[in-house]
Amino acid sequence: MIKGLINEVWIEFLESLCTPDYQQDRLQIRDASKATCEWIWGHPDYLCYRKSAESSILHVVGKAGSGKSVLAKHVWKRLSKETVDSPEKGSSVLLYYCCNKRTRPDETAFSILRALVHQFLLQRPSLFDTVILRSELMQSHSFLEKQATWTFDSLWSIFKDIVTKSQLQMIHCIIDALDESEKESMEMFLSLLPELLVQGTNHLTVKLFLTSRIEGHIMDCLEGHAARIQVDSVIHEDVDTYIRERLGKLKRLKLDAEGEQNIRKILVDHAEGMFLWAELAIKDLERAHGFTAKTLARRVRSLPSGLDAIYERMLIKIDGMCDDEDTVNLVRKI
Repeated sequence: MIKGLINEVWIEFLESLCTPDYQQDRLQIRDASKATCEWIWGHPDYLCYRKSAESSILHVVGKAGSGKSVLAKHVWKRLSKETVDSPEKGSSVLLYYCCNKRTRPDETAFSILRALVHQFLLQRPSLFDTVILRSELMQSHSFLEKQATWTFDSLWSIFKDIVTKSQLQMIHCIIDALDESEKESMEMFLSLLPELLVQGTNHLTVKLFLTSRIEGHIMDCLEGHAARIQVDSVIHEDVDTYIRERLGKLKRLKLDAEGEQNIRKILVDHAEGMFLWAELAIKDLERAHGFTAKTLARRVRSLPSGLDAIYERMLIKIDGMCDDEDTVNLVRKI
């Protein structure tokens, strides 16, 4: 009877978190193309981060469209497999969250905390009884009366408690796209993360894998606390591989080997490390009919550099083709 009551309260607690659909967010991120993202496993900063027995933070930064979210998902998939295959799989957890201001325009670090607590308790439900129900915070909280008013401080206290008192050996936590969260709450969240790195007597190692664009407030908060990898400097071959794969599927362009190689080189050079730019440029090529290799090359060279400029070019074309104002406005928001 007591166990059943605890289970009921556990479910009520999870529901009170009103957690974003973090699993759906991850599913919507495409998987890495074959042979891409593999550089991460041999990168010296990643190797140092993974092999160190100490808790640590690795911060992956790069411009928009440079594949950071795909990389974060790639790392999550490897860690997920390692966790399942490990003979000590009961001694670790793997947490993941992707900030997404497109689906959640009011995204804050509060949402990150709710999702991390939710995942932790789904993977280790016993901690609800042994840690959360016995905490002073829970003695005064009224979530069972449907009046839950979780504050950032209260959820941070809960998250820190279940981390430090979990009796686990390893906690991996991947948080993607920090820059898509509201600035003030993100600064507060990042300022608290070093508290999880303090080595106690519980033999716990916490590994935080974070990604973001190069934003000053994020860089400043993590300065001195995180190793940093800038993806723009290491993904040239990945962009080339991705473009090669995409062009290989455009059989109707009827390019010979030399023509395809020339187009690929121009695309790689103009992409400047942005997978998203390459994808948009190739979509532009998909609309080309009856063009020679030289004409296609000129078409690619004429494409504007930078994501904002190529988006604007697409919008101009949509404005010309579409009379539906709602559709045009929707694309502008994207």
